[in-house]
Amino acid sequence: MNKRTQGRDVPKGAFPGADLPGSASQLSSTSDLTPAQLALVHVAKARLGLDDTEYRDLLEAAAGVRSARDLNQARFQALIQRLEGLGFRAIPKRPRPGMASPAQVVYIRALWARWRGEREDPEERGLLRWLSRRFGISSLKHLDSTMSHQTLVALKAMVARREQRPSPLPRERGKVTATTTALGKQGFPRPHR
Repeated sequence: MNKRTQGRDVPKGAFPGADLPGSASQLSSTSDLTPAQLALVHVAKARLGLDDTEYRDLLEAAAGVRSARDLNQARFQALIQRLEGLGFRAIPKRPRPGMASPAQVVYIRALWARWRGEREDPEERGLLRWLSRRFGISSLKHLDSTMSHQTLVALKAMVARREQRPSPLPRERGKVTATTTALGKQGFPRPHR
């Protein structure tokens, strides 16, 4: 029930989308949108260049309402997914206080790619596994400023060690190469055969 129908008997199906999953009739706990969420909907409308009729048709198709004021959290999420499908991207204007800045995250990804010797790792599985083992976090978005500094220091050291290491030469089984002999003289153990 919304504010307009509160206290009145309203027949089921009187409002389009009232029986949608996530509607007030199907969720026991609904919450109104925050002012920031409402503003996000209107920013999306402006960025996508929607006129009022297109905007209201989109609201009705995606969430079953004609006004953003009637959205609940589930309907809001459905609307945001539809808007993202149309090309809307919410870009944060400033980093979250106490968390890694977007520039630090980009630098971490670049150092990881340099250490791996790859240009891209779209899924970043290796980096996420390393972060999980080292800091107990599952995503870069959970890096706080202290952990991001520690991550950068560790990755810089890893890259420096990798770049100082001699490149491995192909060797044949049973032959001692110049590289293994040189490493043995520097105190490194001979490779096992």
